[in-house]
Amino acid sequence: MLIIVTGSIGAGKSTVCHRLLGWAAKTGYLCGGVLSHKAAGGAIVVENILTGERRNLAGPPGLYGGPKFGDFSFSPQGIAFGMKAVREGMSLPLTLIDELGPLELAGSGFANAIPLLNSAKLGNRVVVIRESLLSSFLPLFSRRAMVLRTTPESRDILPWQISRLTAVSPAAHPCSFATAV
Repeated sequence: MLIIVTGSIGAGKSTVCHRLLGWAAKTGYLCGGVLSHKAAGGAIVVENILTGERRNLAGPPGLYGGPKFGDFSFSPQGIAFGMKAVREGMSLPLTLIDELGPLELAGSGFANAIPLLNSAKLGNRVVVIRESLLSSFLPLFSRRAMVLRTTPESRDILPWQISRLTAVSPAAHPCSFATAV
């Protein structure tokens, strides 16, 4: 199953991912892929979900020799580290990619994750994509995706909904399912 977690900036997409991974850890459900974190000074760090290792992914323009987008330059080593984590995660029951964005649409960054997602026959894949970019990404996926919109109101129930869809957690939750579109 391919699940896209979308929403505007600050809606709680990363919060949904962290809570989902927390439930997975409690149940022993193996997960791989990458989480992106904001670091001091406006930098972005990428984390290998399986190992917990982190590498610098992006920083101020000119800091790294890799691709540039907006106010960031990207580290080729950070991108390679993240892609390795995604490839390793594809063999696990749940792979999470936080997030695909403008850099990937331009064919850089984690763009090579898209063919991996398309070729995956088994397992659950959760991908974070900003709502403003969703219509550009959807045609790139060969499998039908379930799109779940994150809002400040839904970010507390979406991790539970995803856990139920992917069998991460058998536990019941007092909230009802969010609407999938």
